[in-house]
Amino acid sequence: MNQPPQTPPPIPRAEVQSAVTLVDFFHVWYRYRVAFSVGLLLISLVTFVWTKFFKVKYYRAECTFIIGRQFTPESMLGLSEMEVFQENQNQQFQTVKNSLLAEQYLLSDGVILETVQQLKSSGDGLPAIDVAGLLKIRQSDPKVGDALLVRTIRRDLLRISQLQTSGISSFSAELPDARAAARYVNVAMGIVQQRFIDEVFQYWDHALASYETEHEKDIELYEKMTAQLKDLNEKYYYDKIETVEHARKLLERRLNFSANHIAEREAKIKNLRQATREETKRASQPLKVVREAVAPLKKSRPKTILSTLMAAASFTFIFLIGLVFAAAFQTRPS
Repeated sequence: MNQPPQTPPPIPRAEVQSAVTLVDFFHVWYRYRVAFSVGLLLISLVTFVWTKFFKVKYYRAECTFIIGRQFTPESMLGLSEMEVFQENQNQQFQTVKNSLLAEQYLLSDGVILETVQQLKSSGDGLPAIDVAGLLKIRQSDPKVGDALLVRTIRRDLLRISQLQTSGISSFSAELPDARAAARYVNVAMGIVQQRFIDEVFQYWDHALASYETEHEKDIELYEKMTAQLKDLNEKYYYDKIETVEHARKLLERRLNFSANHIAEREAKIKNLRQATREETKRASQPLKVVREAVAPLKKSRPKTILSTLMAAASFTFIFLIGLVFAAAFQTRPS
């Protein structure tokens, strides 16, 4: 017995609508293909020309430095016998602590403003550099200008990166002038090194001054006791009185003790003077610059090709969204 042919189930309206929408979307894109091509070319060209020839260019100069453990009293000749405060000798602890301290110094208001001032004063014989002028920061109030300058430099132009806890770090600065960027990095590192020296050797400088003052007092006392013994011997040279002999022996013992004390203090002062020489200070502070910054040959930003590609991608995305809306309005039932 023949059965009547069955009709296929109807295609869901959503699938029909979807197929129609895709076809209409293609037709809309094909209709506006010339406008898309011209717009994409125009946006890319304008972005390229603006970035290449008109936008402010920045140059990044970078230096590499290493952070180690600061010197200990045992590392200085003769100072191991002195009763001084000794910090934790753990190498990793000292490295992490000094790395954090170096980062705080480099990003601090004081170091930034001092670096800018040194570049502007040109005390090293090089041409003066006005960092605020390069960044086009002009304020009638100096305090407001300094605050704006510090915020701009710290937030946008400085970068510090560390290689885990190895102690090797890099410090970079970006400025509109290549040589200015290199000089900023080198001057800032010199200031931070001096901060480390001041912090590490502050105790030793005060100790040396205190020892020298006490040494002068000891010498005066020794000379005074020597004069007393001389007067005693001249006045009672032939006398063998018990009280005179007792006073003579007492003065002699005090002189011997004072002479030994003066000799010990002179040795410590000699070692302290050796330890607080400028060469020793720079050799003992924990921050060592491995590679100084040099003027870069190429700009770091803006990236012309990257900016052009981003502008082209943004235009394409916006254009596609417009096509979707155009296709949707075209397929709307009347």
